[in-house]
Formats: sequence, structure tokens, C-alpha cells
Amino acid sequence: MVQNPTAKNLKPQTQKTVQA
Repeated sequence: MVQNPTAKNLKPQTQKTVQA
């Protein structure tokens, strides 16, 4: 699970799916 600045803006649920 990569924590990106963009992922922070997204919802926690999307954060798990987002791995860019």
C-alpha cells in the first residue's frame, strides 16, 4: 500500500486500491 500525496486526498477506501 503506497501512501502518495494524491492518495491522501482520495477516500480511505480508494487509498487501498490506489497503488500508483
